[in-house]
Order: sequence, then C-alpha cells, then structure tokens
Amino acid sequence: MIPGEIITVSGDIELNKGLPTVTLKVANS
Repeated sequence: MIPGEIITVSGDIELNKGLPTVTLKVANS
C-alpha cells in the first residue's frame, strides 16, 4: 500500500452527487 493511496472498485464513482459546484479561477502574479 502507498501512503495516501485510495483503492476503489472498478467503474465510475460519483462523489458529492447533487451538491452545488464551485468554479475557482487562480491567477499567478
């Protein structure tokens, strides 16, 4: 096992289904 590794079942996994989303723009100056 690798530290921080997440082992999941095969297939698609949808996290936080139905919750509002946020778009974040980052500018590096």
